[in-house]
Amino acid sequence: MPKLIKNKRVLVFLLIIFILIIVVIYCYRTTNNELIVPTEEEVVLNGYPENENGETYGPAIENMFTPDLMLAIGEDNIQGYVKLSESAGKVAESPEEAEALNKSTKAYSVPLYLQDGKTVIGKFILVPNAKR
Repeated sequence: MPKLIKNKRVLVFLLIIFILIIVVIYCYRTTNNELIVPTEEEVVLNGYPENENGETYGPAIENMFTPDLMLAIGEDNIQGYVKLSESAGKVAESPEEAEALNKSTKAYSVPLYLQDGKTVIGKFILVPNAKR
């Protein structure tokens, strides 16, 4: 009989540990991996929200400064944020280099982030001078 009681205690303990692991995983996934997108109305009323690094994020809104992390739709229709500092591309150091860069049509990709500016969730393809 004591062996049966001991086995039940072990099973209950393992069940509790299993439930705690599930709860931790659920909390981590729902708090850290959800994209937060402020509405234009929220941004106009309150300004762009900031992440813990002090970077602003949200959709680009006419007549407002551009946030550090701008809302974009990347490959496979994944919505996220691109860092303007990464998407600006190369800066020309001479008029000749500027002209060559302006003529370039070589596409390149930049990471697509969550609002934290750290978690990469995809990539965004940039095509300089794309014909529109």
